Amino acid sequence: LADLAVQFDYKNQGLCSINEARNEIRRGLHSQKPNIFPLGKIGTDIGDLLSEMFSNKYQKISVETHCATCDPANPKRVTESDDNCLDFILSNKHRTISKHFSTWQDGDRTCGTCNSLCRISRRFAQNPQLMIFGLQVNISISKTIKLIHEDKSATNLHLRGIIYGGGGHFVARLITLGKDVWFHDGIATGSACQIEKPLTQFTEKELKVHKDKIAVAAIYSF
Repeated sequence: LADLAVQFDYKNQGLCSINEARNEIRRGLHSQKPNIFPLGKIGTDIGDLLSEMFSNKYQKISVETHCATCDPANPKRVTESDDNCLDFILSNKHRTISKHFSTWQDGDRTCGTCNSLCRISRRFAQNPQLMIFGLQVNISISKTIKLIHEDKSATNLHLRGIIYGGGGHFVARLITLGKDVWFHDGIATGSACQIEKPLTQFTEKELKVHKDKIAVAAIYSF
């Protein structure tokens, strides 16, 4: 991710084109993991790319657990944890990303001792710069997600980007701070983006797809 930021800075300074920046990143990935990131026309799995970019990005959270079976009279246990800013959604149990994230912060899990359900709450020590969701199921794209802090206060993270895949090709929607939605397709639009419409005019269901491509990742920030 740091290398990508450097290449974007070079692009902004006029030192390289966007295609040259992309190719430099591709060569770097290939040199480290040639089997996962091949060159040429062989595709790369978007999950592998997301993992490579974000799997070492962590934020401090506190994890509070309580099992009514094992510890009916004991207070809840609180531990500190480093959690990844990348979350792969593997189940369509929840209709939206917002509901999935809310349940991750306050939900149930199987107790490792007695196998009954225990309550788990996760709270963020500080605001993460990014939250990325890899979408491996059909789920609606929420426009905001709510992040809960250790002091019980809440912060909204806003949808900033969606990656769509299909037919061996990826395209993207970018959402500005002013909530305008722009579309980018390296083949159709080149290095430019095309304005679509304000985010407020999209439904969460509409954001799941772009023509024949489906959403494979959603990115949230401030």
